Amino acid sequence: MRITHLHIYGYGKFYDKQINFHSTGLQVIYGENEKGKSTIKSFITVMLFGFPTKSQAGAHYEPKHGNSYGGKLTIEISDIGKVTIERQKGKNNGKAIVYFEDGTVGGEETLNNLLGGIDKRVFLGIFSFSASDLQKMEQLKTEELNQYLQGASIWGKGSLSELEKKIEKGQQELFKPNGKRPVLNEKLQQLEEMKKNLKQVESQLNHYNDLLVERKELHSQYKQVNETINVLKDRIKIQEKLKLIEPLYVQEKGIISQLEQLPFIENFPMHGIDAVKDSLAKEQTLKEQLIDLELKLSEHKQQIKEGTVKDDFELIKEQALLLKEQSYEYERLKEELSSVELELRKTNQLIAAHTERLGRNWSNETILRAETSLTGKEELKILVQRERKTRYEQEHLDGELKTKSLQLEQIKEKLTDIRKQCLSNEDKEEMEQELIKRKEEKSQRLELEQQIHWQKFQPKTSDHQKKNGYYLLLISLLLVGVGVWLAYVQQWIPSMLSLIAATVMLYMNSTNRMSTDQTSDSEIQDLGKKLERLRTIPELEREIEHIDRILNDNTVKENQLEIRQQQLSQEEKGYNLVLAAIETCENELELIQNQLVEWCRKYQFGHYGNGEHHLELFDLIVDTKQLINDHNYFEKRKTEIGERLEEIEKLGKKIAGELFIKENDSFAVLVHKVQEVIEREEKTRMQILETNKIMKRLELEIDTLKKKIQYLQEERSTWLEKGSANEEEEFFCLANIASERQKLEKELVFLRSQQAQIGTESLTKEEAGAQLEQGLVTIEETLAMLNEQLTETIELQAAQQKQLGRIDHEIEQLEKGTNHSQLCQTYELQKSEFQEAAKEWATLRIGQLILRQAKSIYELERQPVVVQKAKDIFSQMTNGEYIHLFAPISENTFVVERHDGVRFYPDELSQGTGEQLYLSLRLALALAYQAHSPMPIILDDIMVNFDDIRKVNAKTVLEEVAKKHQVLFFSCHEQIKNLFQQESTMVLS
Repeated sequence: MRITHLHIYGYGKFYDKQINFHSTGLQVIYGENEKGKSTIKSFITVMLFGFPTKSQAGAHYEPKHGNSYGGKLTIEISDIGKVTIERQKGKNNGKAIVYFEDGTVGGEETLNNLLGGIDKRVFLGIFSFSASDLQKMEQLKTEELNQYLQGASIWGKGSLSELEKKIEKGQQELFKPNGKRPVLNEKLQQLEEMKKNLKQVESQLNHYNDLLVERKELHSQYKQVNETINVLKDRIKIQEKLKLIEPLYVQEKGIISQLEQLPFIENFPMHGIDAVKDSLAKEQTLKEQLIDLELKLSEHKQQIKEGTVKDDFELIKEQALLLKEQSYEYERLKEELSSVELELRKTNQLIAAHTERLGRNWSNETILRAETSLTGKEELKILVQRERKTRYEQEHLDGELKTKSLQLEQIKEKLTDIRKQCLSNEDKEEMEQELIKRKEEKSQRLELEQQIHWQKFQPKTSDHQKKNGYYLLLISLLLVGVGVWLAYVQQWIPSMLSLIAATVMLYMNSTNRMSTDQTSDSEIQDLGKKLERLRTIPELEREIEHIDRILNDNTVKENQLEIRQQQLSQEEKGYNLVLAAIETCENELELIQNQLVEWCRKYQFGHYGNGEHHLELFDLIVDTKQLINDHNYFEKRKTEIGERLEEIEKLGKKIAGELFIKENDSFAVLVHKVQEVIEREEKTRMQILETNKIMKRLELEIDTLKKKIQYLQEERSTWLEKGSANEEEEFFCLANIASERQKLEKELVFLRSQQAQIGTESLTKEEAGAQLEQGLVTIEETLAMLNEQLTETIELQAAQQKQLGRIDHEIEQLEKGTNHSQLCQTYELQKSEFQEAAKEWATLRIGQLILRQAKSIYELERQPVVVQKAKDIFSQMTNGEYIHLFAPISENTFVVERHDGVRFYPDELSQGTGEQLYLSLRLALALAYQAHSPMPIILDDIMVNFDDIRKVNAKTVLEEVAKKHQVLFFSCHEQIKNLFQQESTMVLS
């Protein structure tokens, strides 16, 4: 089985994430912390084995974004092909849906068959583990490791020993042969004690039965006495109620006699009494209001007769309103006229000042004809900026030209000084010839001295001569090397001396080889005479050194002269460049002046000097043009204001004539007088209109009051007719009688309701009336007799109750000792509990036997295979350092043997080696596990404590395992990632 593709709908930090695994068996997934490695591992487990329940511990990785919780996992099985497993929370109750390539669909059972029955516990115990799982194995004791292997092989987890301990503990908690605290031991003791108690209780049963019969008889008597007490109490309650009802009964009889004395009035309208009274009061009020309104109406009629208004008042009023509105405009125009005249004076002054600045050649027509557009100004600004920039550059270049000229003079002076200090060519050649002569003379002297030395000490044997020749050749070669090195570091004289000496020695060596033992003393003498004619070596060296120093100083001066000449050449070039730049600036200025002349012609400006002056002139002309335009506008506005003022004054005079107002006053006073007249006329007119409205309203109110009075009179006639009365006084007399009768009837109803509330349910109305007729004294005597009977009966009941208490106490004492039936029931219950505990113990015992049988089968069949595979893997991982693993059958030990025969327990190994051992065991378990299709192996940073060599070995082991199982290796260490091939590595971003 191989996982090829993951599609995560929503799980942990991932949302709609798709991951493809390579076709190779080994897949490395690298990512830093919090990049999703643990999320991917958990997602694979959930897709194969289901979502964790809410009660289960650990992270559930519910999605942080989106609502989908789950996804798809695609696996490839060799004999089936590709299979897609989909699992989504909330869909199909979170169960898996399996899709095959042929279109068939399955569920959880199909998935379980595909996994070969492997559950989550087996998968996490064998095929998926991390460095922390290896460290947990490392914490196991030596005797526990073998048990862990057994448990992991059988159950998928290392929990077999824990299961055995739980079974053994459960048996001991239930039963021990000689114990007292276990459950079965305690229950056996309780059953024995219960048998003894049953025998004692059987002897007390007879007395207990007699007491029960006696108690039953007393209960019957007690019940009869109790019924008698209840009857007496009921009779006492009746007498007490009659005692309360008796005064109410007497009042009822008195009210009935009063009602019989009053005359009977049939169907008198009681609710009409208040209505008649209210009607009389309202009629009186309305009549008073009617008189007042009629008086006001006559007064308003008199006012209308006295008031008069002009016929064309509305037209005059509209004209007056128009005049008032125009008066504000009149005042505003007056102020504006003053302001316009002031502005005209100012603009005239400014125009005169600007014209004076511009000169006599500029008139208003010339100024207005000049074009002052923004385009022209921008062109002028550009010309001015170019001129300003060019002049600035010209000034800068002038300064730079002066600096360059000064520097040229200084360099020329220094060149002259250096030339004076240098040797002439003739002197230099003479010095060099002299140096060569001295060096040749020194070489000649050295050669002669060497020849004399060789002649004196030349060996007589040819072997010794050959040996010395070799020495001379070696020395000559060394001198040649020294000479070359000195020439390289520019030490010319020592270099030449070394080369000359080497040449001489080579020559002498060749001469010695050609010479024979026949060298005569005469040759030595001739060489001595030649040597005397030459100067000594120290003298020659001093002269050579002096000449060499003079020549070296001259070389330095010549170098300085050459450098200065180069500087002079560069400075001359710079000087010429500056001159060229100055010429360019002058040409540019000339061009700018020509363009400025063209600009003046184009925009009708006179040419007056440089661009700065023209720019200032442009702004001044713009301002002057604006002033001229303003002056023309103010002149036009002054004319318009004068015409409008004349129209308004004409309208005012017309209205004043119609209202008979004198026109001698100012316009403002005239408007004020017109408004006063209009307001006065308007007020008179409004008063007349308001009076007409009031009169109409008064007439309506008078008519309404008359109708209301008539309605009240008709309403009273109706009530008098209902009360069978002719006048209001007769109606009120009958009303008093009816009210008194109604009051007595209400009191009678109230008394009877009180009697009904007290109640005498056990007596009929006639019986109660008969007893009430007897009087209060008879009722009290009957009540005293009944109370005396009740007291005697209660005393009898108390005596019976006391006797019952004694009998109950004796029965209770007997029952405290537990009765026979209860003891029998308890005995059977305890016997049943004992049998249940015994069944539980038997179940644990059978489970223990089954586990022992499974262990024996594992030790004989599966353990050797696992240990052998683990041994091979561990040996390969440690480069053959450890060669054997032992897990003896039926022994709780585990031993590792080194190549030198030394054996170790696992807890004696280093941490890294121990983790390599446990990794070998886990891989061996996975390889030895018999499944329909090899399951993927998921590893999480299992090499963090390995050294570099064993990391490489572990990588090789994993590659071998990947040939059979797909291996998904998760890591957050880049060093470990780089061990594997790049094509098998996936990086989580």
